[in-house]
Parts: sequence; structure tokens; C-alpha cells
Amino acid sequence: MLPKGPEWRCKPWETTYPTKKPLHLYYRDPLECIQSILYHPLVKDFITFSPFRLYESAAKTMRFYTEWFSGDVAWSMQVGFFFLKKSTFSLLVIGPASRGRDPPWGDTLIR
Repeated sequence: MLPKGPEWRCKPWETTYPTKKPLHLYYRDPLECIQSILYHPLVKDFITFSPFRLYESAAKTMRFYTEWFSGDVAWSMQVGFFFLKKSTFSLLVIGPASRGRDPPWGDTLIR
């Protein structure tokens, strides 16, 4: 059996001008909608959030672009963020305090 989706909610809608009938706003929580889509058993195995490169053969002579995550922008964003995190981490590890000298801002370096 498939899981239930997010529940509809209703609240009265106040208006500046009088109306013949009271207005009601029907809505769903957007976060619950996104969670429902991402964790749905029929689609959860087909959703990916990591960039990839798809080639015709092992020789990597022809590249296929099938969706946004197979493109260069997604790849460079992910790889660039990874190296940014890695360089920040190495800055913390190889900083002045780890070489035996105190940094000019005091001994507040995270090790």
C-alpha cells in the first residue's frame, strides 16, 4: 500500500471588504509535500543529488548530457565546494598554531 500524502489544511481568509460567504484558504505544508515526493517508494530510487558524468564508452570520447546533474555547472559546483571545504580544513590543520607558533589572534585555532 502506498503512503498517504500530506493533509490538506484550511483556515479562514480575512478580507478587507465584506463578502457574501466567508472565504477559506486550502493549502498543504510545502515541506511535507517535498518530503512526500522524496520518500515516495515509487520515485525515491530514481532521484539523485550528486553530479555525474556519463560517457559513451570507457575511452571517454563522447559525453552524454541527460539532465542538470550530468552537466558541467553541477559538476563544478560540487567539486568546487568539496575543494573549498578541503582547503578550509587544511588551513585549520596546517595553521600557525600547529607549526609551533601562536597565531596573531591568540590561541583560538580549532584543532
